[in-house]
Amino acid sequence: MLRWPTTLEFDVVDFTFSGHGVLVMRSRDNVLYLFEPGTGELLGHLSFGSGTDQDQWLNFALTADGARLFTASPNTPVQVWQMPTVEGSLEDDLVEELDVITLTPITPTPYRSPTATYTLQPPTATFTASVTPGPPVRLLRSFEVEGNILAYSPGGATIAVTCACITPQSIKILDAQSGRELQRLEKPLSDKSLQGLRDLAFSPDGQWLAAAGVEGIVFIWDLESGLVVHTHNVSSWIHNLTFSPWGEYLAFGGVATDSKSGLISIEGDILASLWPDRIIDFAFSPDGRMLASAHKEVGSSRGIHVWDLENCIARERVYCTELLAPFNIEAGSDPSSTSVTFSPDGSLLVGVMNYELRIWDLMTGTELNWPMSYRPHDLQLQKVAISSQGILAAGDRDCNINLLVPETGELLATIDFDDKGDDICYFDMAFSPDGTELAITNFSQPLTIWSLPGP
Repeated sequence: MLRWPTTLEFDVVDFTFSGHGVLVMRSRDNVLYLFEPGTGELLGHLSFGSGTDQDQWLNFALTADGARLFTASPNTPVQVWQMPTVEGSLEDDLVEELDVITLTPITPTPYRSPTATYTLQPPTATFTASVTPGPPVRLLRSFEVEGNILAYSPGGATIAVTCACITPQSIKILDAQSGRELQRLEKPLSDKSLQGLRDLAFSPDGQWLAAAGVEGIVFIWDLESGLVVHTHNVSSWIHNLTFSPWGEYLAFGGVATDSKSGLISIEGDILASLWPDRIIDFAFSPDGRMLASAHKEVGSSRGIHVWDLENCIARERVYCTELLAPFNIEAGSDPSSTSVTFSPDGSLLVGVMNYELRIWDLMTGTELNWPMSYRPHDLQLQKVAISSQGILAAGDRDCNINLLVPETGELLATIDFDDKGDDICYFDMAFSPDGTELAITNFSQPLTIWSLPGP
């Protein structure tokens, strides 16, 4: 831990780093201080008036390259300042003043208690959309491997696949281009078979692969050695498992009567238990501050909830109940929720409730309303995912995956991946990290990889 030779004589209410490594801190009395973080040297400061005066409420932001600082408050123009480097000094002269933009203080959204009820605002926007299908998708590759659970590695070079089968299984690591088996992961016991797996997850740096299922045990393999490095018995049944965006912990959840849901560190420390539980799917927001969960039909637990992880973990909650209003959608008469995901920029929340597709704008709190003849609500949807390029994939029980523009509902293409006429599909799908391909696996059928149309 670095210790500066002097202590701060002001209350810090916000801070950030510039692209040049300058530490910017805002004090309670609305002064911006610029420090060299390694030594604590004060590079400069800007004063904007007393923080107790609402007319002087201050916000600030930095450009991505760290060269400019934007400041604004009500009744004050947006001002653009030249930022110093850690070797330079602050230039007090304004670079630019944008007198057409002013900001208004925003009242923070209140936290939602487990017993409170909130109603989403009704749709207020009308979207126009073209229903003309885009370029057709194309089957690129097909691998003869049994499975219905898969995950792309962060770099996209490999795919992990296994089967949620009664018979014992291993996890196969395949080359994403050739389908060649590169590695096989098993238990570190005399009985090396893995039985009843339900989910796989790569760590964001690609170092580890985690898996869990009906045994309620989280296995974590080191992919370089192929050995299990951590084994955590956390629940009686785990249905979903996912790493946080920075890889410091995992979220796990199950739908059985005695299943538990929570956050666990790589070393196995339970950071928080989530209530309500009975969670069938998870998704972290891209910045890692929120966790969305889809809940199976169990009394008041059903629906989709959004958790304030930053607040929960900072307070070291034994039970995390920090739910963000108004994005906690009770299912009402709907039987359950089965899938949930965020858009790549974190602006949209997409979920499946009562086999219907539902999309909410996280900036306004409104549900998007698609004014078009094509209605994905008419299908029995099971799973949703969004690519890094912004394409929404919605898979249904009839082995169809509809590729859509989430903001408008425009249908880009449809993939029918069932060549055996199965009554119900038990499938998994995953986009490649670059968003150009979609991998699909469905029990005894081959693992297929498809090209994607442009959004």
